[in-house]
Amino acid sequence: MDIFTEKNRDILEKLFKQHAINLKCGNIFDRSPEPLPNNFDFDRIEGMMLGLAIGDSLGRTTEGKLPGKRRSIYGEIRDYLPTHHTKEKAIGLPSDDTQLAFWTLEQMLEDGGFIPDNVARSFTRDRIFGIGSAVKRFLKNYKSGIPWYESGTKSAGNGALMRIAPMLIPHLESPSADLWVDTAISAMITHNDSGSIAGCVSFVNILWQLLRMDSAPRQEWWLETYVDVAKDLELNKKYRPRGGDFMDYEGPIWRFVEKKVGDAHRRNIPINEAFRSWYSGAYLLETIPCVLLILMKYGDDLEEAIVRAVNDTKDNDTIAAIVGAAVGALHGKKGIPERWISKLSGRTREKDDGKIFEILDTARKFGVTGSPETRINYIPWNHNEKHHDGAFGGAGKKYQLISLKTGKESNCELREQNNEISIIFQNGDVISELLTGFDFFDSFNCLQEKLKKMSIQLKACGQCLYFGFSSMAYQCSEGEAGYCTFPKGLDVGSEGTVDVLGVCDCFELRRKETSTSPFLPA
Repeated sequence: MDIFTEKNRDILEKLFKQHAINLKCGNIFDRSPEPLPNNFDFDRIEGMMLGLAIGDSLGRTTEGKLPGKRRSIYGEIRDYLPTHHTKEKAIGLPSDDTQLAFWTLEQMLEDGGFIPDNVARSFTRDRIFGIGSAVKRFLKNYKSGIPWYESGTKSAGNGALMRIAPMLIPHLESPSADLWVDTAISAMITHNDSGSIAGCVSFVNILWQLLRMDSAPRQEWWLETYVDVAKDLELNKKYRPRGGDFMDYEGPIWRFVEKKVGDAHRRNIPINEAFRSWYSGAYLLETIPCVLLILMKYGDDLEEAIVRAVNDTKDNDTIAAIVGAAVGALHGKKGIPERWISKLSGRTREKDDGKIFEILDTARKFGVTGSPETRINYIPWNHNEKHHDGAFGGAGKKYQLISLKTGKESNCELREQNNEISIIFQNGDVISELLTGFDFFDSFNCLQEKLKKMSIQLKACGQCLYFGFSSMAYQCSEGEAGYCTFPKGLDVGSEGTVDVLGVCDCFELRRKETSTSPFLPA
């Protein structure tokens, strides 16, 4: 499947046509979400993302314990618990829920939108705390060379739902049905399962509608809104409970949710009793009913909703993260207790304290950094192609340009000759830049600036994330003779550089000088 130069809607259509995504092509993919109000406050997005991180951190320390056992040890948990990881201080630390959600947002901000392969790759770079089995299998598949659209497993675990909230952020300014397209594709990266993907799209729809509300919806709204979308997307797969009172059930998740959660609500069954009847683990047949019943009963009270998820469920970090995203979207950052925010480490990695606040600050400053019509989907390098000495792979090589206004693509030719680098357009027009004596990095940047003034961007491979061209690559690789085989075409720098050979397939070691980098072996 050659999907790298296509828009995400085209990708999804191919996935449906080839039965490569376990989902029905429901009506929602042709329905645009309602625009956000003119007075929309980004505080609501901060509330959504911080609510997710706080729920995760509050539950992380006691995740996996049965509620009764947890209560007998810790009592009612309403704040972060001290651990040896925090030197016995009550500080909120992240697990995989926070990490994958914020890595998704961070990557989309960098790319100006959702590029599936880039988001998939972002999951592979650092240690994931408390990683689930489905994500672990995804990592194994992806790292072995299986493409992102074939790496996800048919798992009905909650590992996609927990990280899906930020998918709506690139669509805030110009909402369209592409929001649902991006959400479905994002979900299938790790969990190519009908119930999981349908649940993710339905939950993002709930989040979007919450952003438009001034007050909590009626209690039944949560269940009705979830079911309305999920039943149109789920395949007729036969999910079965792992235990509890409903072992005779067999069918789609949405129907179980509609019947069992609806019945528990109508009979006003206490949530801990309801959760014992269908369990409260990482299986979506358990997670989704728990999330919805908590929101139905406590959606108007942010703190109590999160506290109930933390105390009354087994997979409490993830269920609290999902609940936290929903009530955070409804109530905003201003509705979150200050003690929870001030004592949150803000980590996404082992030692990057405050990172989630930096990411949210970037999101606030830049707003929507790209729309589905204008963002760049990078073309991967063809590793079977023979490279020449020139850093562009030889004179007269074919590349593509993309209009930053319309998203339309056109071919061009990139030449390196006579001490110049030139782009030749389809109509024969040429723009050129003299090569500098030391390296072509500055020259190429100047050429790119000329393109940007014309609202055009040269497409790049997207493989190289941390460095640009021969001398920079040489320095970043700690003295090894190496260079990047493809011009990035975007602003690059060495800040944050990690092991070059471990992050870029386009990096090649060479032992001879080239005409473009005479002072360093490139």
